[in-house]
Amino acid sequence: MAKFAQTAKEAREAGLAMVLAGPPQSGKTHLLEIERRSMCATDQEPLFIRLQRETNALKLFQVLLLNVAASTMPRDWRLYSLSCLASLLTRRLQFGNVGLVILTNCQVVDRESFNVLFDVMAQLRQFKHPCGLILAGSGDITDLEDLTGDRAASVRQYVAVPALSLADITACLKAWCKDGPELAERAKESEPDAIRAIELVAESSLGNIGRVYRFADLKNRKFADEVFTLRLVKAVYAEMRVVAKSKDNT
Repeated sequence: MAKFAQTAKEAREAGLAMVLAGPPQSGKTHLLEIERRSMCATDQEPLFIRLQRETNALKLFQVLLLNVAASTMPRDWRLYSLSCLASLLTRRLQFGNVGLVILTNCQVVDRESFNVLFDVMAQLRQFKHPCGLILAGSGDITDLEDLTGDRAASVRQYVAVPALSLADITACLKAWCKDGPELAERAKESEPDAIRAIELVAESSLGNIGRVYRFADLKNRKFADEVFTLRLVKAVYAEMRVVAKSKDNT
């Protein structure tokens, strides 16, 4: 995570893009959310948008503009050409002091959209307002490399996020849980119960690092003094389901 944050910072300061890809539930959104929150410590604003459906360049820029400054849009903005929309977006990002744009689900975007996005970033650099851009999508990194290949010089780094392994889950539990180090040591010594407990966390979280973090947080708050066992893992996930259901009903 520290390496990702450093690379993202370097790309943002240079006004270049990062392209992030990996399997579903591999933790991409968790990394991006951490990066978005890091912008809250600066005087610049982040813009975080998950694209919902297949889109072309015109639709993409309509979405971006509505999210940047819906209340100050020209009345006839939907009739603008794509180049005019790109210039309008550049000005809005500059005047809005936006320092980072994060787009997820980018596998649904076409090549032209990426090209025009990179044009916007280039214009911002000319205006002395470097703005970071992170493009994330599910799938293989080579797919996004192909879609952004026309402007590879605008990309600071391509990052492939692997699926979480048992070693990754163990490291997370070790770092986040009160008795995580003890669990990791038991697993290292090949204790079957410890290994099975980690496997159950991996299976129940579907490899989603955000769910692993929520598991650790709930375990620390409600089951802090209990030793890691299969029964404990099942109890924590049962409590997580109760919490999720109660939120759905509110």
